[in-house]
Amino acid sequence: MRTKNKNNDLKIYISIILASIFNSLLNYIGHSNHWNLPLDTIGTFLIAMECGYFPGILVAFFTNILESLYLPSITYVLLLNSLMALTATYFYKKSFFKRPLMVALYIAGCSLLGWLFEMTLIMDHFAGIPNVFFEGTSLLDSATWMQRFWEWRLVRHAIDKTICLGAAFLIMKLTPPSVRVKVQGLGWKQRPITDHQMEKIAGFTKPKNTIGNRIVLVVVVVCGSIMIVFLGISQNLFSEVSREEIMQDVSSYAILAADEVNGDMIEEYLEKGKSAEGYDKTLEGLRRIYDSADKILGIHILQVRKDGVYVVFDITSPDYKPREIGERVTLEGVSAVDMDSLLMGEMLNGIEIQRKNTSYMSSYIPILNSDKELACYACVDVDLGNLTAQNINFLFRMVALGLGFLIVVVSWTLWLAKYHLIYPINSIVYRAGQFDFSDDEARKKNMDKVRELDIRTGSEIENLYYAFLQVVEESMVNFTYLQIKSDQMNRLQTGLIYVLADLVENRDSSTGDHIKKTAAYVSIILHKLQEMGYYNDQLTEIFIENCVKSAPLHDIGKIKIPDAILNKPGKLTEEEFEIMKTHAKCGADIIQQVIDTLPNSQYLYEAKRIAGFHHEKWNGKGYPEGLQGEEIPLSARVMAVADVFDALVSVRCYKNAMSYDEAMDIIKKDAGSHFDPKVVEAFVAASDEVKQISDEFARHSHIEKLKF
Repeated sequence: MRTKNKNNDLKIYISIILASIFNSLLNYIGHSNHWNLPLDTIGTFLIAMECGYFPGILVAFFTNILESLYLPSITYVLLLNSLMALTATYFYKKSFFKRPLMVALYIAGCSLLGWLFEMTLIMDHFAGIPNVFFEGTSLLDSATWMQRFWEWRLVRHAIDKTICLGAAFLIMKLTPPSVRVKVQGLGWKQRPITDHQMEKIAGFTKPKNTIGNRIVLVVVVVCGSIMIVFLGISQNLFSEVSREEIMQDVSSYAILAADEVNGDMIEEYLEKGKSAEGYDKTLEGLRRIYDSADKILGIHILQVRKDGVYVVFDITSPDYKPREIGERVTLEGVSAVDMDSLLMGEMLNGIEIQRKNTSYMSSYIPILNSDKELACYACVDVDLGNLTAQNINFLFRMVALGLGFLIVVVSWTLWLAKYHLIYPINSIVYRAGQFDFSDDEARKKNMDKVRELDIRTGSEIENLYYAFLQVVEESMVNFTYLQIKSDQMNRLQTGLIYVLADLVENRDSSTGDHIKKTAAYVSIILHKLQEMGYYNDQLTEIFIENCVKSAPLHDIGKIKIPDAILNKPGKLTEEEFEIMKTHAKCGADIIQQVIDTLPNSQYLYEAKRIAGFHHEKWNGKGYPEGLQGEEIPLSARVMAVADVFDALVSVRCYKNAMSYDEAMDIIKKDAGSHFDPKVVEAFVAASDEVKQISDEFARHSHIEKLKF
């Protein structure tokens, strides 16, 4: 079984790899043939819907790795593809894909996200899109409008996602159900559980804070913290490297500018201006350098003296007026210390200047004359605006990449937690909580359900499962043994009760099978009351069982009544009757002594009530305490009817037996005075069963007399 499951898991993982290769292959073919439709999410949608969110994310992850081999910029869309796998799983499980509107919304959402990712993280010109879209375009010109959308790639993303989603559903439909079932078994380390069963288990266990939530929280906090540190370090390194590159560029441009200037001619340039020999040629060379790079904002040849800084050449943007030759200027961003360095002929590089609308970096390269003396400086200003944009774009890419990997790690962790911990533990807890020990068949069925879990995590959870299985099996054996012993004890107790009751009955020569008949009548009355819906709060099966079981002890107190009174053939005197009445209290006292010895025998408490109060009357004129109505315990009220009826239809030493109908009439007449009306109603309603019992015992008694 375990080998089969391992082979099945291996096949599924191979399917994930094949789906990833399929995705990247389609993208490669499309990229090579300029289809402008990547078609690289068919496998992602297919696996996500069939196997779940994590397998779908795995396909997205491997697809991303394969595609980055020939399209490095595609690395940053891992987050997008992972989100599509997550949402596809959710929509499929919620059956949203069966509703056309939800399908359209899903495709629109994926397309918009795909377009945003492409424009911001890959093509680097998101900021220019509004102008590109609206510039020179009439909204009434549908052809131009659609062309812009196509150039914008938004429509292509929508077409791509529609084709991919449709192809995934088509493959699912063409795949044999047996194959789909195997694929859907990915991850399970036990017998797979349906969604309905999961809901039942979750409703039973009701965890306030699940292991999965705690694990995910820890992973998110740890990975999130690492990602933040990584982003900070990466951003600083990228910013430093970018600045170093710009410093090298600005220094290179300044060196080129310095090479164009003859240091021996500086004084003549300042004296004669543009009319000086070679000035125009030098200016032309400096302008060529300026025009060679868009990021150069200005090239300045400056002479630095103690009394100030003077312009020799000044080439700048058309937005700014160039300064005249010999004009005295102030150097922005240059401190007093830097000025001292400039006067000494030292090079200054990487000076950053911030303006309201722009920021730039300057470099000062000294120009020497033929005597190796400082003649002037070549200063170049390079725009830093691109650096800020590059830093922001780099940050976006790193955040997207980090979040993509975070989703992969979190989903992998949650997947492992669910299938290796949460589902197996909850299944064990659920089966333990639902275990039914009521009978052998129920115990066997529950045991089979525990075995069907087939937990195979290969970890401590599997050891726990088999330990639980062993404990349950041993408990079943012990429970069966204890139940046999309990049944034996119950039979022993019941036998002792009847023996004890027989001892009392044998002292009363006129009672016959009184204890057996009254117990039968009590059972009939209680079940009929239950059937009629009376006293439902008391009439449980345990209560009825206890009453029937203890009914034979109702006259146990007669053991303390003298034989002369107990078997007197005539009517008792008033004094003798008072003695006879004490049997009720004596019976309760005797049973209380037994209760003190066996406090856990619940039926004895009912036996005490029956023995002590079965001679109480509904109107309060009974004995021993004169209780009235429902003050009298229900068991005693039922016993009163059974006891009196049997006394009426039976022969006693002091009277003859009444007919069944006469006895029944007396019972009916005394309802509401002697007896509980509801008990009498139930007794009369069960008259057929009562008569059957009465006749059966009468025939038995007649046969015994004939034998004698």
